[in-house]
Amino acid sequence: IVGYQFPDASNSLAIDASGNLIWDSPTMVGEYNIAILIEEWRNGVKVGSIVRDMQITVAPNTINNHPPKIQMQNSFCVITGESLNIPILAWDKDSIFTDNFGNYYWGSSTIPFGSTIVDTAFQKIKLSGTSGLFAFSEIVDTQSISTNLTIPTFCADVRKSPYQLVLKVKEQSHSAVALSTMQSVEIKIIAPKIENVKVDSIIQMQKAIAISWNESICSNATSYLVYRKEATSNLAFDSCTTGIPIGSGFARIGEVIGLNNTLFVDDNNGEGLSEGVNYCYRIIAKFSDGAESIISKEACAELLNFSPLITNVSVNHPDLVNAMYVAWSKPKDVAFST
Repeated sequence: IVGYQFPDASNSLAIDASGNLIWDSPTMVGEYNIAILIEEWRNGVKVGSIVRDMQITVAPNTINNHPPKIQMQNSFCVITGESLNIPILAWDKDSIFTDNFGNYYWGSSTIPFGSTIVDTAFQKIKLSGTSGLFAFSEIVDTQSISTNLTIPTFCADVRKSPYQLVLKVKEQSHSAVALSTMQSVEIKIIAPKIENVKVDSIIQMQKAIAISWNESICSNATSYLVYRKEATSNLAFDSCTTGIPIGSGFARIGEVIGLNNTLFVDDNNGEGLSEGVNYCYRIIAKFSDGAESIISKEACAELLNFSPLITNVSVNHPDLVNAMYVAWSKPKDVAFST
């Protein structure tokens, strides 16, 4: 940026992956103006840019003051409809007042203006604006303060990329400048699994299997992804895993468009399924931005085995005409007379 240069720092001045500007740490007292150039690129072509600036005051630390610290988990995931509970601890080693504990920036548009967000320590967090900023202030004559922040989640909050919650703690200092600390937390809100996946019917003549399921509890789901695997599986996922992981053995065989369309007939793209094979199915709800729900439980079925299966073909006597050895297994679903 023309007219700007990087100021001196003991270690570094940079923006981390969460968008936090970290200056570690200034070496000279003064008033600084930081300009940030943000560029937008699409398919290797620059399509736009914008510059934002901020003023930073670096004051002398005449009383050897230290900024407050925050202890909290860096990432969370929650299934929509459940409440997200975030334990937070902040402290200041200089035995001075801790002030303005908590400015929480939250991206949900479904929490109405004025809603109370439950806080077990103070019961004072309220949504203070339509931008999604809710905050509380509490002056405590102590070195530490802790709370448990509880935030409700809704289906409208489901999206592929995580939300970012920013917590700010500011001290009430006796020095010229009150120090503060900010910490970002990533929060992933995911849709619950599709329930009641079952085999509706086995269509023997068409060599097809029909499966059905309950519609997603999230009305903003746009389609369902259907996955199939030969033989049963024992997939164990944690509550933060969405979609089908690579290496699971499941292959996507179809997509059913529409929230209310909850039936799929698998005829192997018109070629028919094989007899005697145990086919297992799982369903995933998909959303407009590409977000996917937790994987469903599986439902399995197989076509009746009415046809013999050739198991061996070999040439036993190459010196004889038409001397071939052929073996097959009996159809297990056909009753033979003795």
